[in-house]
Amino acid sequence: MRPDYRQPFCPLHGHFTVLRHVHKSTCRVLGDTYNERASVDPRVNTYFIEECVVCDGPLIYFVEDDLTDGNAEIDLTRAMMVFPDGGDLPNSVPIEIARYYKRAVASMNSAPDDFAYNVRKGLEAICINKRVGTESEPLVRRIEVLVSQEDLPPLVEKMVQALRKVGNFGAHVSVEPKLMPEHVPAIFLFFNTVIKYVYVLPDEVHRFERYLTEVK
Repeated sequence: MRPDYRQPFCPLHGHFTVLRHVHKSTCRVLGDTYNERASVDPRVNTYFIEECVVCDGPLIYFVEDDLTDGNAEIDLTRAMMVFPDGGDLPNSVPIEIARYYKRAVASMNSAPDDFAYNVRKGLEAICINKRVGTESEPLVRRIEVLVSQEDLPPLVEKMVQALRKVGNFGAHVSVEPKLMPEHVPAIFLFFNTVIKYVYVLPDEVHRFERYLTEVK
């Protein structure tokens, strides 16, 4: 039985929420051009602007080939979150890690297994960026080296290993999803914490130390 994904997750502050509908906008897809005239594709793409009732933050979803016929209710099993999209990560986070972060956020409501898989790919990208081991080595071994190299606290090490394990669920084909929507907040929190310890905090400390040197 497919799990119920209608309970949306708000990545703005990391919590489950209830959506408050604000606006719905539809647009028809333009097909091929012929004699400088664009044919009209029968498909309709829809954007839903919603508000999180917990934090009042805006959430924007995109539904391709929408056939709701004016119904304002969003189907989260088909919707892709386009805002927030993970693009607000600090500049200290490499673009390849931000790319997997963005993909993970986009699927966190509709497909938790895909979400976890992209988090795992993000971990692999971190290992590559930090020149930890080789791609042929098991990820578990590369993570052990990463933890030592970056001097990560024991609690963060547990988070990284947990992300590796849940990422395995998404990496293998399964008849039924192994991750439920209620697992998403913890995975999202762990991934953000790892990124913060590996990239964001070291950069902040470096910049602040430079400031202290300049004001002496």
